[in-house]
Amino acid sequence: MWSICDNLFLGEESDALDQSALEGAGVTHIVNCAREIPCPFASEYTYLHLPLSDPDDQFIDHITDSAEFISRAVSDGTVLVHCRGGVSRSPSVILAYLCFSGSTLKDAAIHLGSVLPTRPNDIFLYQLAEHFDVQLDPTDVRQLYRLLAAQIA
Repeated sequence: MWSICDNLFLGEESDALDQSALEGAGVTHIVNCAREIPCPFASEYTYLHLPLSDPDDQFIDHITDSAEFISRAVSDGTVLVHCRGGVSRSPSVILAYLCFSGSTLKDAAIHLGSVLPTRPNDIFLYQLAEHFDVQLDPTDVRQLYRLLAAQIA
């Protein structure tokens, strides 16, 4: 589980299934970005379950709801955003939240890449760009991938 910013963690399936780690991090809300993963602690945490596959051309339909859910939750709690491996779906949702909160897509990628290397699917990046009115060409996507893989400390 990686701390992205105040009250926001990015994780993988094993993090979401480790109740003692969730408690230790103070997690109160969980965004499950994987269609295939259940929400095992629904009575103990507030969940948003996004039925996403990787890739998924319906990601754009979940951008606003997921960003608003995270925004509300971090104001008085702590959120874990996870998928199967923490590489594509959950980082895409984190990017959506950071953009929703005022970052540019490039700045969001720089920030996320400084925490850990990720590799969101091209389809997710193009849908984020469409949602936030950013023009992306293949060169821009390659630059975003370099930023997301950077892990600059």
